[in-house]
Amino acid sequence: MKFLLVLFSLLSLVACEFSWFNSDPVLASVGEVKLKESYLKSKVQSWDSLSKREKIVWIENWIDEESIYQAALNQGFNREKSVRERIRSAERKIVVDAFTAKEVDSISVSPKEIRSFYDSNPEHFLYDKWIWSGFIISYNEWKWASSYYKSKQSSVFSAEPSSDFRLKTKTAFNEVLETPDSCLAVDLRELELGKLSQPKACGGLLKSIVITARQDSGTVIPFDSVSALAKDLSYMHKRQEALKSFKLNLKKKLPIYSNSELFADSLTKKRNK
Repeated sequence: MKFLLVLFSLLSLVACEFSWFNSDPVLASVGEVKLKESYLKSKVQSWDSLSKREKIVWIENWIDEESIYQAALNQGFNREKSVRERIRSAERKIVVDAFTAKEVDSISVSPKEIRSFYDSNPEHFLYDKWIWSGFIISYNEWKWASSYYKSKQSSVFSAEPSSDFRLKTKTAFNEVLETPDSCLAVDLRELELGKLSQPKACGGLLKSIVITARQDSGTVIPFDSVSALAKDLSYMHKRQEALKSFKLNLKKKLPIYSNSELFADSLTKKRNK
């Protein structure tokens, strides 16, 4: 039986490749219920790109489900109380969701609204870690280390220094989350921004470190870096506000009764907390 179903499905698929055969061929049927290709295309967006075997699997699954469904109807399962309650509940949710979607899903946000949300809600756009950039230099000899440090002690660096005969190496680091050399500084927050640290013997060399830029944890991230997130959050916020207003306006138009004793008891409990 399974072989016949697969064969039938395969023949249907082969036939539907010829446009003159049928613009919307029947791929399978169970009793009087027919499965048309248009139905599967509406359910499976990638239907046309599926292999023959994958299409047959979809058809077999439909045959299985339709067979069970028809058997259940024949035995009256759809009339059982628990089933009818579940159907009503599902229908209620589908209707509510569809009606609500019609009211709020057309909402969009303008660039001005996105920027306004970003400016008004900085707590959503904060760096959660310290980020550091700078460089480490090593010296040829102690006397050159002392000489270089004294000459640059009052300088404020914003980038790597130019070449100097007193320097052995220059190593830059960009946007790191922790110290690149714990010998020079375990906590980079102890260093003054742009200032050269005193030479220190580390790893057999005299070295100094400079922090040229830092991004503090808790600082607001620039808008350009989070514009996509700001757009999503501003849309969600606007949608929530529209939904709240939509519900309130509906309730104003309808006679609504609520048990005053029940609500009074609830409010009393909230006040006593």
